[in-house]
Amino acid sequence: MRDNTVKHTLENVYATKEVVINVVSYAMVQQTSLASCEYPRHR
Repeated sequence: MRDNTVKHTLENVYATKEVVINVVSYAMVQQTSLASCEYPRHR
């Protein structure tokens, strides 16, 4: 991140020790890109 902290995704990887990689079609690129926006932490 730009403020020198890690994204919540990386924190989740450390906590769960699991990673999933998804590959999307071109038709889904824009919608999928929205998922990478910064959102407030939800606990």
